[in-house]
Amino acid sequence: MKTSMLVKLNFLILGLGLSLYFIYSLNTKGISPGVQALFGIESEDEAAGSNQFRWNWCDTKVAAIIRPDEFKISQQGSNWVRDGKEPQVVDFVAVEKWLAKSCAVSAEKLAAAEDTTFMPALLVKFVDGHVGIIRRNAAGNYSWKGQVFTAPAFDAALEELSELPEGRRK
Repeated sequence: MKTSMLVKLNFLILGLGLSLYFIYSLNTKGISPGVQALFGIESEDEAAGSNQFRWNWCDTKVAAIIRPDEFKISQQGSNWVRDGKEPQVVDFVAVEKWLAKSCAVSAEKLAAAEDTTFMPALLVKFVDGHVGIIRRNAAGNYSWKGQVFTAPAFDAALEELSELPEGRRK
């Protein structure tokens, strides 16, 4: 093997290793304050108070979305199908756009209320088999993995979910 080929291969392996390290570092430690200052990025605590945060409920790819007592939208082959009173194919692009817009929304942390009852507002089945339950109480507050918060953008997203258009993917 030529020396130039070995040098190229070593640089490719080094680049892959550094990329994986930086991805791991960003996921575990976040962006360092020095880099934030360099690029003018506001930290999450500085952005509109310390109670504001970006809520991301999509742990992995979504396989099904279930609104209790209303309908279920699940991916069957290359189509998304709404099971309700009668099954109908939902526009694939509309569902994917809804997921892209709704998976991560702005929210505001609230103190956990002991006396309120949270009922399932949305059940999400992921491709790896686990199911996430987004709960909501009568006051319109949500509960996800022990965190209580309010998210007006998610309220709007839930309304849009029932209005996704029909459509068949070719």
